[in-house]
Amino acid sequence: VILDSAAELLRARAGADFSMQEVADRAGVTHRTVYRYFPGRHILMSEAAGRVIPGLADPSSFLDPDSVQAWIDALPDRLALVEAHLDIFRAVLSAVIASDDIGQPDGRMDDRYVALWEIFRKEFSHLSEDEALQAFAALRQTGSSMTYITFRRNLGLSPSSATEAIQATARQIVDATARRNGRADDKARRSKNQHPHTPDLDPK
Repeated sequence: VILDSAAELLRARAGADFSMQEVADRAGVTHRTVYRYFPGRHILMSEAAGRVIPGLADPSSFLDPDSVQAWIDALPDRLALVEAHLDIFRAVLSAVIASDDIGQPDGRMDDRYVALWEIFRKEFSHLSEDEALQAFAALRQTGSSMTYITFRRNLGLSPSSATEAIQATARQIVDATARRNGRADDKARRSKNQHPHTPDLDPK
């Protein structure tokens, strides 16, 4: 009932802001009940957006890719979804930015990104954990709805130009990460050649 009420408000106001109290009033519950199930307004709005926007939470090559390249190839369809519901995405992002929450409370990665992270980690297995996380964060942010909205609204790019710029940047990140991966291999080989293994002598 709470989620349905939030979705109705989001749909009726075309992404305009609403309060937790308004959701509670529409659902016929107290605002404390709303907070019991949805600790933050941004969480509620994100969940409601999944009901308002067809296909947002459906399994796809974007949400569950089989390679990093498949994720990049799926960006145009995903960004077209953002374009079709731009006001709702902006409202959700505004709520997220206004929230005091930073990251997952227990330090875990957001569940939405786990599948892509696992693929990314396998493809760039020679990177250290920190290097991989940094490159992955840059890639995810590049392909995010926030980046698309920034390109569209703040920089004045057309939908096609914004999408092309995001895809090109994502490919550059992957190429740079692959080169770093190769440098790590070269460094390891050079180190091995400079310091060949010397078997221990058996003192007798």
